[in-house]
Amino acid sequence: MSDCSLTMPRPVTIDDKVILKAAREMFLLHGFKAQSALIAKQAGVSEGTIFKRFKTKAQLFLTSMRDYEEEQKWIDDLSEAPGTNTVRENLIAAATRIMEQMEVAIPRMLSLRASGVPMPNPAKMPHRPPPIVQGEALGNYFMEEINLGRLTMAEPMIQAHMLIGSMIHFVMGLQMGMTPCHRMRYIETLVDLHLGLSGASKTESTDSLVNG
Repeated sequence: MSDCSLTMPRPVTIDDKVILKAAREMFLLHGFKAQSALIAKQAGVSEGTIFKRFKTKAQLFLTSMRDYEEEQKWIDDLSEAPGTNTVRENLIAAATRIMEQMEVAIPRMLSLRASGVPMPNPAKMPHRPPPIVQGEALGNYFMEEINLGRLTMAEPMIQAHMLIGSMIHFVMGLQMGMTPCHRMRYIETLVDLHLGLSGASKTESTDSLVNG
């Protein structure tokens, strides 16, 4: 058999997860100033490979610093929540997890912006921004509860994104030391406003929550 007839080995395919793990480790160790060459060495790839998949260093930073596994776990848990507990309990639990994620992500984003690096266009990012993903997941949850007759809400998707926006506002205020109250009190009040609960009905365990 001639050398020409030998099957050439397939090139090694590097999963994005390997690059993102290496980038996260280097950014946590060195901050945004971590050199792309160092990240490439940690991942076992060339710099060219990194920037074929992530167009800019800012895009690599923002993507690598997201916890996609936790995000997906939260979405999976929320998708199983309709019809269990009360809508208020489910929504408080979901909002708490979302805000915990925001309290990690937003300071990193602000740090990147403060460094003078232009923020990447969300439309050109490989993954959709967290607020969009979170808002859609909440909106889908609202619609499931509406279908079960446990919730009445005229605009579930709009209210879901309003809720996300209110939580972003709180976390941004937290970075400046300007928060009106403790996080849990803010979440509970926000949920009650969106569910239209009066003060007297907050402690009631009801199967149907009506948006006023």
